[in-house]
Amino acid sequence: MDQTFWGVMQITLIHALRHSPPPIEASFERLWPDARLRNILDDGLSADLAREGKITPAMTQRFLDLAAYADAAAHDRLAVEASRELAGCNAIALAQFSLARAAAAVRETTGRPVLTTPDCAVRKLRRIMLAEHDGADHEI
Repeated sequence: MDQTFWGVMQITLIHALRHSPPPIEASFERLWPDARLRNILDDGLSADLAREGKITPAMTQRFLDLAAYADAAAHDRLAVEASRELAGCNAIALAQFSLARAAAAVRETTGRPVLTTPDCAVRKLRRIMLAEHDGADHEI
């Protein structure tokens, strides 16, 4: 059964960067304003930058490591570990393209529907393109 809080769907979003939440929050506000969002944010790098007052060599290396996702398995494992705290949610949106790799494992771990940015983008594009082609609305 879906978990709700006072009859409202609760959705948890996982983000790696502080600037990631506003665009998806704006979309929810526009398209599903009744949903209650909860964000999980790993903002260690930005906190370190604020504390140090400048980008240090160690931070640069962390940025490079994140950008390269040199150890994709560890990245995905961390996403799955974080998802264990989300079992009370109705759905989970992995709102970064790189998190899409972990979707199946997150779904298996939580038993919840998992949305990914790439899948949502392709579904939307397909629906728009097919509707333009034959004048019908195609739901996926």
